[in-house]
Amino acid sequence: MSLQDDVVYLALLLFSILFGHLSRLAVRDASLRRSASTLCGVAVLLAVSGAHAAYCAASFLMQLALLALVPWRSAHLVSFVTQFAYLLFFRVAPQVVPRCCCRLAAGGDSRADEKASVAIFRSGPPLFPGTRRT
Repeated sequence: MSLQDDVVYLALLLFSILFGHLSRLAVRDASLRRSASTLCGVAVLLAVSGAHAAYCAASFLMQLALLALVPWRSAHLVSFVTQFAYLLFFRVAPQVVPRCCCRLAAGGDSRADEKASVAIFRSGPPLFPGTRRT
């Protein structure tokens, strides 16, 4: 991460903390405060991640499905393992998949293999919140 990314991350963190305190003081109704916080969070997510917000939505839906299917006693552990497996897949896939799968699709040409893998995985989820793959 560059210094600019760190500054943006810090500014968003401070904004979130300030928004939380101000909403707690200004809005007494809990459901209205929850709705306002949700809208603010989604707005920040879309502003920072853009189209990559779809990965957050997929993660959210995956966790929602887990909570509906897994018994409550083990939901925390299953949720933790599943989420980190999801993140690990997108972190490791650009290094693993091109070597074993794209070579077949490219007919054995290593340059075409590398170009195809870069094109496929450049659109993956950002490695850190607020950043984009280059």
